[in-house]
Amino acid sequence: MNRHRRLALVAPLLASSIALPPAVATAQGPPDRMPVSHTAPLAPVCTLKAAPGTDPVEFDLVLTGFKPGDPVKITGPKEYNGVTSPQGAFDEENVPRGNYTVTTGQGGAPQQKTGCEKPPRPPVTPPTGITEATVELDSPTFSVNCNVPHEVRVDGTLKGSGSGTVKYVWTSGTGKRTEKTMRFPGFSTRVDEFSVTAPARTRPQDPAPTVTVQLSVPKQGGQGAISSEVLPVTLKCQ
Repeated sequence: MNRHRRLALVAPLLASSIALPPAVATAQGPPDRMPVSHTAPLAPVCTLKAAPGTDPVEFDLVLTGFKPGDPVKITGPKEYNGVTSPQGAFDEENVPRGNYTVTTGQGGAPQQKTGCEKPPRPPVTPPTGITEATVELDSPTFSVNCNVPHEVRVDGTLKGSGSGTVKYVWTSGTGKRTEKTMRFPGFSTRVDEFSVTAPARTRPQDPAPTVTVQLSVPKQGGQGAISSEVLPVTLKCQ
């Protein structure tokens, strides 16, 4: 067989070995794409939450899982209107405890309603009962120049049971009065210091200036009125 004859036979064999069957070509095609993950949207939720650190307890109405930028109308013991945030959230502080209904949707869109049930009643804390108020001198007891006004400082302590908010009042014989509110933790606690200015004596032979101070807890809620003894403070003159 001559050289031209051999080449003519080899050419069809090469062509057949390069051409792949359709099944093989399909198997070696582009790789499959990664499956697309579809996350289900959050379900709208309305919750009444007790605000921490409030006494009496305050409630906040909190919406989550709503459509972002959607107007909301809230009906119940009180009515509120607003627009959800880009995260689909909305909250209203210090709302009355009760059942609420949240309505969303605007224009031709169908309205959707979400219920918001009132939470259980908060546990009842024992009423605060102040049983004793005492006052003691905080100013130094060394001799001072009584020919000029002098500041007198006193400390006060409240004792009792229960815990809660308590109002107390400082009064003095000079007419100065200070009223404050504090959180009584129970048993015993100090109140803020009180100061009063003792006037200067007119003549060196006059008696040493004296001021009087008293700490009181007025009647409030279930707490009855109670007062300390009147504390007289007489300066020691040089």
